[in-house]
Amino acid sequence: MLPSLVRHAGTPGVDALSPQHMERSTRYWPWMLAESVLFGPDQHEELKRLLDPLKRAVLSGTLSQQATDIAQELITRLFQHSQNNESKLFPHLRTAQAARRDAFRKLWTEVYVFLTKCDTTPSHHSLVSFMESLWPEPLSKAEREREKEREREKEQQLREKEQQQRQEQEQQQRQEQEQRQEQQQRESAAAAAAAAAASTATPAKKHSKKEKDKEKHEHKHKHKHKEKAKEKEAAAVAAAAAAAAAA
Repeated sequence: MLPSLVRHAGTPGVDALSPQHMERSTRYWPWMLAESVLFGPDQHEELKRLLDPLKRAVLSGTLSQQATDIAQELITRLFQHSQNNESKLFPHLRTAQAARRDAFRKLWTEVYVFLTKCDTTPSHHSLVSFMESLWPEPLSKAEREREKEREREKEQQLREKEQQQRQEQEQQQRQEQEQRQEQQQRESAAAAAAAAAASTATPAKKHSKKEKDKEKHEHKHKHKHKEKAKEKEAAAVAAAAAAAAAA
C-alpha cells in the first residue's frame, strides 16, 4: 500500500522515499484500512484508475496548473459517479443502492479530508474549495471533525503554554531562593568576620584599662607615701620643738 502512495507526480514507477514525502504520505491514515474506501485494499480497477493519479497529485509538494486541472477533472468525474450512484466503481454493490450511495459519500469525505491534510499550497487549497462547491453536504461532518481537531490543537497549545509558564515561574522562584540563600550566606560571613574582629580587639581594650588602673593605684600609693612622709616630718618637728621648750 505505502509504495503506491509515495510516487512522484508525473514520474511513474519512481518511488519517492524522501522524509518530506513520507511525512506528507502519512498525514492522513485511516485507523483500519478495511474500513477505508480511499485506501482500501480491495479497490476495483475502475476506482483505482480514478484515485491513484489523484492521490499522487495531492501528495506532490507543488502542483502545476496542468496537475491542478487534472486533479479537478478527476474530482469532477468522482462527483458525477456519486450523483448518478453508478455501480461501475463499486461493482460488488451493484444490487445495493443504499450501501453504494453511502460508499460514495464516505469516499467523497475521505478524499476531502485527505486534501485538507495536504493543503499546503494555493493550488491544493483551490482543490479543497472546488470539492466544497461541488458537493458540500457530505462534508459537514468532516468539517465538524476538523473544527474539533482545531479545538484540540488549541487546547494542547494552551496546555503547553501554561506548562511553559509554570516552568518559568518555578525557575524564577528557584533563582530568587538561591539569591536569598547567597545573601544570607554573605550576611552570615560578614557577621562572623565582625565578631572575629571584635574578639581580637577586646583584649587590647581590657589591657589598656588594666594599665590605667595600675597607674592610678601607683599614683595613689605614692600620694599616700608622701602624706605619711609629711606626717612623720611634722611629728619630728613637733617633737623637736617640744624638747626645746622643755630645756
